[in-house]
Amino acid sequence: MSRNTKHLYTELAFEDGFALVDESIAREQIRQKRLKRQRARKKARRRALRRRIILMLLVGVVVCSGGLMVYEQVLSHKVVLGNRVYQNPLKYYQIQDNISLDGGDYELSEGYEGLKTAKVIQALGLGNAVGMNGALYTSEVADKVADYQAQHGLDATGTVDLTTWLAMGLSEEDWYTLGAYVSPLRIDNTSSRTACIEAMISRAYDYLGDNYVIGASGAPGLGIDCSGLIMQALYAAGIDMSPINPVRHASPGYEYESANIWASSKFKHVDYKERRRGDIIIYCNEKGTVIHSAIYLGDDKVIEAWPNQVTESAVLTYQHPLVKGVVRPFV
Repeated sequence: MSRNTKHLYTELAFEDGFALVDESIAREQIRQKRLKRQRARKKARRRALRRRIILMLLVGVVVCSGGLMVYEQVLSHKVVLGNRVYQNPLKYYQIQDNISLDGGDYELSEGYEGLKTAKVIQALGLGNAVGMNGALYTSEVADKVADYQAQHGLDATGTVDLTTWLAMGLSEEDWYTLGAYVSPLRIDNTSSRTACIEAMISRAYDYLGDNYVIGASGAPGLGIDCSGLIMQALYAAGIDMSPINPVRHASPGYEYESANIWASSKFKHVDYKERRRGDIIIYCNEKGTVIHSAIYLGDDKVIEAWPNQVTESAVLTYQHPLVKGVVRPFV
């Protein structure tokens, strides 16, 4: 009798003694235990195979979407890709499938800027609205508006409402849309990180040569300022920074949205030495106050709206020699 068989013998109790289990029963017990161990090993191998397959699929996603960083974020549950090939980590601005903006029907009064104010200034013959403070609704503009209203039988409030706007011969459609423009998306769910960056930059180039209009962020050809250019470029790449948007940008006190872009925790802040194509360069004055923003192109060049035009220029110039820092829209 084998050692294994003897080991599995069991004593059965009877009234008058004990009996040993038959050897064939013991052998069957051994066989069942072996089968159980084999099934457990096969199950473990299948689990390991499934894990390897999932890992390979994730690596495939990473190869398509821009690198090891995204792979690590997916594994640590910091990114929700959904049906996208690439997405920012959750703590940063998320790439959207569609972006819209309302609130463009705001009235104009002292302190407002942007494209609607520029239209009023031009209609009243007060200038071309180009350059620093060129499109600022000053007390002088308010007085001229009140004079115009009185001359045309309107309440002389000095505030431009829709009735005054139309009386000036301006478009009703512009009243609602001019100050709430959003650039069309140039990406889709298959777009990689690189594709998002290129969509942002290509949209910025659509404004090359446009006039600098303070507080403006509209369609190409109408005029735009530095942070307005950032907004429209990012819209094309699927990022909505709201409440940093064209409507608020035209409101009193929000002409310097570059400072709010810098302050936003929804961007990754990186050292200037680590700048990459598609980053946003934030500039400051001697006191450290943020004064300007531009899109980094690589090779120490930026595209920017700087008075009085949208241009491609060196990252550091005599006009903006001091960098506050760098924010990265696509991580």
